[in-house]
Amino acid sequence: MQRTVHNNVHHKHETSTTTTTTMKRKVVQHGPGTLTISLPSTWAKQHNIKKGDEVILEPRTEGLLVHTPRGRQFEKKTLDIRGLNRIAARSFAALYKAGYDEITLLYENADELQRIQKTINNECTGYEVISETDNTIEIKQISSLSSEDFNILLRRIFFFLTTVTEETSAAATNHNKNAYEKNILRDQHINKLANFCRRIVNKHGQTNYKSDPALYTLIEELEKLGDLYLNFNKALLKRTTPPTKELIETLKETNKIFQTFKNVCFQYSLNKLDQLLSQCFSFLDTKTAALTRLPREDIIPTHILLNTVQKIADLNGIILLLNA
Repeated sequence: MQRTVHNNVHHKHETSTTTTTTMKRKVVQHGPGTLTISLPSTWAKQHNIKKGDEVILEPRTEGLLVHTPRGRQFEKKTLDIRGLNRIAARSFAALYKAGYDEITLLYENADELQRIQKTINNECTGYEVISETDNTIEIKQISSLSSEDFNILLRRIFFFLTTVTEETSAAATNHNKNAYEKNILRDQHINKLANFCRRIVNKHGQTNYKSDPALYTLIEELEKLGDLYLNFNKALLKRTTPPTKELIETLKETNKIFQTFKNVCFQYSLNKLDQLLSQCFSFLDTKTAALTRLPREDIIPTHILLNTVQKIADLNGIILLLNA
């Protein structure tokens, strides 16, 4: 929904209820069916809003979101990763997911540079290095986000997760180590899509869903489900013996629960969610009780599958919130 801005952008009725963003506005009637409010002058100046410009209005359950057609604006950010180890790439990826379009990176050695370049290539769609010196990199978004494609991208995450579940089952049945390695690499696709989707949520929001925070959490947990299948494939890759029939059956049951979860996400009903939780709790009770009887090599992969099903069960609150 777009609205043209007229010259009633003023601050005559502005009364700030906090020191930051909460403000009150009086509603003015123009004609028999048109109600208007004024935009805060500070916000209008910050976003260079002039008479005749258009802004986007997005109705939300909790209120009305107003933003420019360009999307939410994020300032340029400088990130100093000199001397950092494990947190360096994570800090950079966090800025990407937050929505920043331009980042100046300070580094001091080739290892730090290599970690960031790997993160850009594997996890940050649309980012490219535009300039570089001995200790700085300028990174910029060179391809724009498409909020309209969000649903397609979200379905792609589920598609890749489904592929991983099926291919993991096939690999385990044949104890195919080459297939395990391929499944491990597939996790990169899930990570990249999940990062891109979270960036879209932070930068543009999504009017088709009840809650942006809940949607962001769902995407984050989908990525973690991918990580659990990644770890399961890694565990089987290290085995000296093929997986037992009991472990393969536990994997197949886990995959069925994931498929039920996917169906609930796209064809929601309370009955379906209730059935999903019953499946999860029955699985968790049965498999936990059997842990002490498992061969030693089955214990770690079984724990990974237990964690997978527990994570799916824990997402019931997010699903409820998105469908409230």
